Amino acid sequence: MNTKALLPDDHAHKMPKHSKDLRQWICEQADLNKMYIHDFKNPVSAISANISYLKSVLINADEDVKEAVSDMSVAANLLLFMFDNNLMISQLENGEHYEVVAAPLDQIIAQSVKTCRDLTIINEHPIEMAVAIPDVLCEWEMKYAKLAIDNMLMSSIINAPRGDTITFRVLVENELVTITVNDNGAPINETYLDDQLERTFQLQAKNLEDARYSRAMGMYAVKLAAKFLGGTARIENHNQKSYFILELPQTEQ
Repeated sequence: MNTKALLPDDHAHKMPKHSKDLRQWICEQADLNKMYIHDFKNPVSAISANISYLKSVLINADEDVKEAVSDMSVAANLLLFMFDNNLMISQLENGEHYEVVAAPLDQIIAQSVKTCRDLTIINEHPIEMAVAIPDVLCEWEMKYAKLAIDNMLMSSIINAPRGDTITFRVLVENELVTITVNDNGAPINETYLDDQLERTFQLQAKNLEDARYSRAMGMYAVKLAAKFLGGTARIENHNQKSYFILELPQTEQ
């Protein structure tokens, strides 16, 4: 079969040069991506729901069977998490907003910890709060804020040595919320620190021993969401450890 005949002409996939055309191209790509994700999520959501039902009725089943069903449940939910990552990256790149929601900071962090725990088959990473979470209210586009926090934490869970403690530090000063995550995994090479959160670097990170790869463009999602919310994301190395730092204004401007 001549597959070339099934493809658009050679110029169809080239990014347009003019800003108006570029904006339209970005919007079209975002809409197409959302359509793909919607189509993929529907069957995976059905699979996840049915596996949850199986878990509820297999109380007296063999332990190996229950473990297999539990692993399938985690895998299905992880797929949904990655689809959501992809969806929100498209929305962020397209400049789409969610409603700003007010919520206590400790509840936001607790939800992210629970999300990441539920997506981890081996729950052998104690999460240690270095300091008490300040009792403050944050006003954010919560889906994007949680996208950033979830992916910071997931990156540590994926890359930390088995059984290692992940340290979470949350500080609020001058209405700036600073969230820091670190673990005892291999530190990122200093050469990559400035690029680790960039979109194109994700293509390289998976094959570099001294960089960090995070599923579904997780590292890029952190920086993209932070910038969209008026904050910043960066990585610093101290004492042979890499520290992932997210800074967000307490109230979204």
